[in-house]
Amino acid sequence: MTTIQQTIAKAHYVATEAQVEQLASAQYAASAQAESHNLTYLRIVVVRCQAEVGTKRRGRALAVDSALAVVEKATEPLYAAVLRGVTTQDIVAEPGLEPAESSRRALERNRRSTFARSAKTTLVNYVKGGGDIRGLDPETVTKAGLRAAVTPPEPANRDERIMERAQGAILRAINRQARGDPAAAQAALEGVIAALQERLEAMTGEQPDHGAITTVAVPPVRDRGPSRTRVGVPQLHRSMR
Repeated sequence: MTTIQQTIAKAHYVATEAQVEQLASAQYAASAQAESHNLTYLRIVVVRCQAEVGTKRRGRALAVDSALAVVEKATEPLYAAVLRGVTTQDIVAEPGLEPAESSRRALERNRRSTFARSAKTTLVNYVKGGGDIRGLDPETVTKAGLRAAVTPPEPANRDERIMERAQGAILRAINRQARGDPAAAQAALEGVIAALQERLEAMTGEQPDHGAITTVAVPPVRDRGPSRTRVGVPQLHRSMR
């Protein structure tokens, strides 16, 4: 049976509005089917995990490390099966390939298996956030539901939401930079602290007390002693006079 894609390709992509409508319908159906497959895989993983720990939440909660080990044990053979399922002859890992071709094939295998890694990551984050895999219902569990279960509610105030997101984004960026260049990450963080300190002083009408010593929590980049800026040691937590 000729598909709408084949029909349009045969006409060198000259298509009517009706054909585009058919194409859109086919695209939606394919996307819905792919999402259904993704959801099915997640539920398979949950059932595998529960086969190890049960479904009754009795006594003490599972230790996070123990629960993560269960997720790892469940997903390892399943992910290997996923890789076998998505690997076609044109992306098989073979010895003797040129580096560029080997990399291309690996990237394509990773792209095709993203749904499985995403399911595992979501379940791992659920466990780390305090979720109990024993209490999940395989018939109704979804990735969105797992994320929502361990995500703190956002502040109702719009400006508070913006500031909370900005703080998280800054810290993530600093930590990423610290992995490659700790000194640059610390300098960047000190710049942020200096800007915040300047704004705080403008709001309170206070002048910097260069003699005060303040401890500033810095992401683990490198132990270089108290952070300093052009105006001295940051004063974000000033004692009340």
